[in-house]
Amino acid sequence: MKKKKLPLIFLLLFSPFIIFIILAFLSFFLDSGSEYFNRLSDVSFSIISPLLFLLGIFLIIKHRETIFTKEVSKRRKLIGKIILFGIICPFVVFFIYMFLYNIFVEGIEDYIRKEYSDRYYKQLKSINWEEDKECECEQEEILLEPKLIGNYEFVPDEYIWGWDMYSYGYFDLDKMIDIARFYIPKEVYKASESWNLKDNNKLDLVCDPVDVRKVESGDSYKCTVSFNNKVIDTDVRHDIFCFWDSNKSCTDNVGIVLYSNRYSEGSIEYLFLFSKQGEDYNKLSAYKIEDGEIRLLPFKYEYKGESYSDDSYTISESAFELYGIVMYGMFDYLADGDVELVTFFQEPTMGLNNNIDGINYIWSLEDDGFHLRRTVMELIEDWETQGKEES
Repeated sequence: MKKKKLPLIFLLLFSPFIIFIILAFLSFFLDSGSEYFNRLSDVSFSIISPLLFLLGIFLIIKHRETIFTKEVSKRRKLIGKIILFGIICPFVVFFIYMFLYNIFVEGIEDYIRKEYSDRYYKQLKSINWEEDKECECEQEEILLEPKLIGNYEFVPDEYIWGWDMYSYGYFDLDKMIDIARFYIPKEVYKASESWNLKDNNKLDLVCDPVDVRKVESGDSYKCTVSFNNKVIDTDVRHDIFCFWDSNKSCTDNVGIVLYSNRYSEGSIEYLFLFSKQGEDYNKLSAYKIEDGEIRLLPFKYEYKGESYSDDSYTISESAFELYGIVMYGMFDYLADGDVELVTFFQEPTMGLNNNIDGINYIWSLEDDGFHLRRTVMELIEDWETQGKEES
């Protein structure tokens, strides 16, 4: 083997360390907590580094006869053993460990965490009132299991203290469009926008004209959304907010959200639109875009023994999220995998004489639409303490 290939092999073997140095350098210029930097780090350490490292191992094995010859001096053999057993082997063991950890250990931890979150257990807290005398202790019971205080007619499948997507095995999906907000002029304003999607598809938004000088608090207007010049909805919610009487600081919100995986070769995208159902409520509509076609995804659920299939579902404000389901760790970001939708609802009687914060509805996506799989009620953990402080 030519000596010119040895530097290349060493470069490949030390690629994880080199990539770490590069990312550390980039952290001075990029926001290290941003989603972009986190994705870059994940892909670098979970995909690029192992591939380059394994390529170096492959070249060593392929040219082993020319590298490890009998004519090599004892000093070079010693250096080779140090590199092999002191650097290469630990790296191999590290990557194997990380791979097994992501697949098995995290799965086991999630299962155990879920099991114990469904059981009641109590912690006894001792309070020593006087140190000089014999310990006169009062035992205070602290309930760590989420428990409904008060009454409510709806009984969910699960109670929790607060929503945590990671405990349900989810990860965030990319939002290419996320309820855009802009400053708007003090005049007749007509919002319009166009987006280029995957597969050369086009999404257009045109809103009804609004005289910003006459906007009242709580007013809502309508927009039309078209896909490849075909109208799909004419009742998309458009809100305009002016924070001062002079109307010098006005912004708008349009009820449109698009999920699109920029790291995937696939063409699947999910479009969500919502129209006004009330002051604090909206009707959410869902669409799946694939291979140049757009298809409405109805909401299917059962209520009091009857089955329903609706084109939209009521949510509180814009409280919904589409999540990816963790299957293969960081590799999930590179493909269009399974998804689940979580919508949130809260109404005025929640939180009156009870510790309810709201209800999450978990929907699994199937070929014919979103199916309601589970309902999860969020509770306020320190509700009794808050009530005493307010009184």
